[in-house]
Amino acid sequence: MAAKIAARMDRMAPSGIRKVNEKALAMERAGEKVLHFEIGRPDFDTPEYIKKAACQALSEGKVHYTSNFGLMELRQAIADKLKRENNIDCKATEVLVTVGLSEAVFAVLAFELFLLAKWAWTGMPFVWFTWDYSAFGESWRSIVVLAAGLVLSLYWFRRHGQKSGPMPKWLLPALAAVLAFALVMMGLTWHQFGPKFLALFSEMNYETLMGTSLAWQITLYRELLIDGGTVCPFIALAGLILAKCYDRRWLALYTLALTAAALCLLVELHLLSMDVSILDLYEIRPFLFARLLPIGAAGLIGTGVALC
Repeated sequence: MAAKIAARMDRMAPSGIRKVNEKALAMERAGEKVLHFEIGRPDFDTPEYIKKAACQALSEGKVHYTSNFGLMELRQAIADKLKRENNIDCKATEVLVTVGLSEAVFAVLAFELFLLAKWAWTGMPFVWFTWDYSAFGESWRSIVVLAAGLVLSLYWFRRHGQKSGPMPKWLLPALAAVLAFALVMMGLTWHQFGPKFLALFSEMNYETLMGTSLAWQITLYRELLIDGGTVCPFIALAGLILAKCYDRRWLALYTLALTAAALCLLVELHLLSMDVSILDLYEIRPFLFARLLPIGAAGLIGTGVALC
């Protein structure tokens, strides 16, 4: 019986780095001198003390799996180096050892996406939750890290990621769904944002809120904002994983979902911080959308770049 292999296996292309590496190896076999910048390999031999340390580790039986975080001795040495040479005070338990740059960037972005989802869920004040203002610090840290990571990801995946065959089957429907959610949220924000709506939005008394004419609009808006702000980071994480494992064009989903999550977060922050007593509707809308539109435009441009 012939083995059945998934058709998508034929669409998987080797890494761009490895393609260049194979060409470089062929040049070496032909007698040419090659510097292997494509895989980050230096043009000198491994220092002797590192070779001896590796041989000693083998002779001592250190040939088994380690912790996913790295050897504790290595993490302690890194922490000591950071303190001694970089004046960065950290504990060995705060150090993570990875096998390469892409793994480290992926781990940081995945962690920050989880933080963003956590903030959207726990930071937004439900009428039955207690607001915790300490969440502001976490949210801004996540946005800054993810913004830098977005630029890094676009550069890294476009240069080294694989792109093969036709557009992935589910990519465009997924993009359409995320874009539709973002547009609905922005439309509701434009339509609803007014002093009365803002004043009632953070109302902590459920009975008082339910006695108003805006009760159902506020309830619907809260649910969309909170659930969207929580789900979008996980959609972005799925796009990041698919881009890393299959086709780099899935990075478009990561970019668009991260943009939608950032828009939700920015709206939440303004909902909680605006002084509605000194603003009217025609002051609130330009103030808010002057901040939302550049983020949305940048996200759409990044999505287009990722698809190319």
